[in-house]
Amino acid sequence: MKSLRVGFLDKFFSGSNSTSGFKFRAILETLFFTALCLLVNYLFFRSDMGFLKIPLHPFWIIIILIPIRYGLLEGLLSALFAGGCYYLFAILFASDYSLTYPLLFILTAGILGQNRDVLDRKYNRVETRLKTMSDKLEAFKKRETTYRDTLDHFEHTIATQFSDAMDMFKELSTAKDMSPEEMKHYLLEMVKKILEADKCAYFEIRDNSCYKIYDETHKERLHEIHPLEEDIILLEAYRTGQFAYLHHATGQDMEEYGNDKCLLAGSLLNREGEIMGLVGIESLPFASFNAQSFKLFSSLLEFWSGAINDKIVLEKTREKNIIDDVSHIYKYNYFTRRIAQEFERAREFAIPLSLTLLYLTGMPAIPEEKRGEIMAFLITIIKKFTTELDMICHYRVPGIIAIIQPFRLYADAEKRIKAIITEADSYKLTPYNKKDKYLSLVYAGKDFQVGMESCPDFIHSIEKELNKKRNS
Repeated sequence: MKSLRVGFLDKFFSGSNSTSGFKFRAILETLFFTALCLLVNYLFFRSDMGFLKIPLHPFWIIIILIPIRYGLLEGLLSALFAGGCYYLFAILFASDYSLTYPLLFILTAGILGQNRDVLDRKYNRVETRLKTMSDKLEAFKKRETTYRDTLDHFEHTIATQFSDAMDMFKELSTAKDMSPEEMKHYLLEMVKKILEADKCAYFEIRDNSCYKIYDETHKERLHEIHPLEEDIILLEAYRTGQFAYLHHATGQDMEEYGNDKCLLAGSLLNREGEIMGLVGIESLPFASFNAQSFKLFSSLLEFWSGAINDKIVLEKTREKNIIDDVSHIYKYNYFTRRIAQEFERAREFAIPLSLTLLYLTGMPAIPEEKRGEIMAFLITIIKKFTTELDMICHYRVPGIIAIIQPFRLYADAEKRIKAIITEADSYKLTPYNKKDKYLSLVYAGKDFQVGMESCPDFIHSIEKELNKKRNS
């Protein structure tokens, strides 16, 4: 009951939004109470119109309540209105009258209204201070939470420092079978895993322009232009060939820096000290932006620079090798060079030359783990029916083998191809998922004819004929 009573009084004395300006509701309440008093006077006390004979006039209800509820200005206006009504009734219904009551109304309303305004101002000041202190307390709580999270992250980082270093060596060993391009993207995955980076990218400098090649979400090459001069950190890493971070290069903090620019960046150098690429971190948790992370990032780039460089050198060495390491037949790039040479020799000296394209039908339907064995089996049979002068090569389309046969007419070459197909059919191999489907071969070939001028047209005509047979 006490709480209900206090709540009612608080609501009553709070007025109507004490922080706003003039309250027109006070005028309405003054008119309502004045009209109510006059109505009661007219209905029940007609002998004393205006309640002039009553010592404690009913208008005191208005004079006391309005300034207490609303303040000085509203109280004075209600007092003037009530005093005016009282004075009007005194003139009409009393033989003698004075301004005593109206003046007392105004004086009382002024005192009570002024006290209400003083209390309102004090209340507003206290409320403002309380809100300010509440905001500060909330800010302190958020800061405490941030500090605790940071401390937990630092403790976790210290505890896992050795583990991260071991992970770098472990992942480096697992990447030995990847291509250089796969290693570049895998490096970004390592940066994201070890440094907890939200956004990172791999960049390359070509023709005096910077290109974003990979990011943490795309495995395919992007080749997006990234203005180097607008990214101070990336520019610093490229200029010095070393590691660069935000405050070291610009003197700015994370809050002052742009969102699409690198916070950390480093260069990948080959054995000669030349820049192969750049890795930039565009978004990083605040707790990870510390000296420990910088050291891990620098070490990671150093280790992977050597690994990627060695892989690139190995790939270039393999490219120079004309024999495929797996199938032990000539590579496609050797085929393009050699067929052009043989075509030119045949055109110059009018000597025989035949080219055959042999296709293993349904190559995409053969399970991946069986393709190597099937191709090795087929090449073994082809070598059985060809000579040392014939050149067995990979073609640009997987599943097609090109056979260059200098000094041999296609009529003779075709007999050998048919013998190869007959031999392969005799084994009745079923490399497909359907056990009732046997291995089959399709071929197309042609002689060099006097008057031919274009080697690409010569190859294209044979491939076109092979495609017709494949689709029939």
